[in-house]
Amino acid sequence: MVQEEVRPVYPTLIDKEKMHVDDVAFFEHGCGIPQSLFEYFKLCRYAKQIWDTLKDLFEGSENVKGKRMNSLVSKYDTFTTSPDEYVDFVANCYRIMVNNMTTNGIRRTLIMNNLKFINSLGKSWGDVKSCLQSNGSLN
Repeated sequence: MVQEEVRPVYPTLIDKEKMHVDDVAFFEHGCGIPQSLFEYFKLCRYAKQIWDTLKDLFEGSENVKGKRMNSLVSKYDTFTTSPDEYVDFVANCYRIMVNNMTTNGIRRTLIMNNLKFINSLGKSWGDVKSCLQSNGSLN
């Protein structure tokens, strides 16, 4: 009995196009990308291009990120309170601001954050501020 030689079958150009369409459809379905966003990267040839496009869509360009970071630092640097504000409200606003900074990669030490918050309190909190600063309770 003579065995026939098995030759590999190479995909044709049409086969390759079908495989590409399948890959794109699987990617879209698997990642849950909405159809409206798919239009932005359907012509990307490489996964890196798709990733960069999605990253820009969700995080913004480097220019937008820079502006967001500058805005966050500016809000932090100019944070103040009003005499008619409650401390719990101010503390919550401050916490949200610090969390947003941390999320965007801007980090301050705990002592820096605590000092900034205490220094932003009004003059009526002077005794409390002095007491906290003198006994080392800022950690």
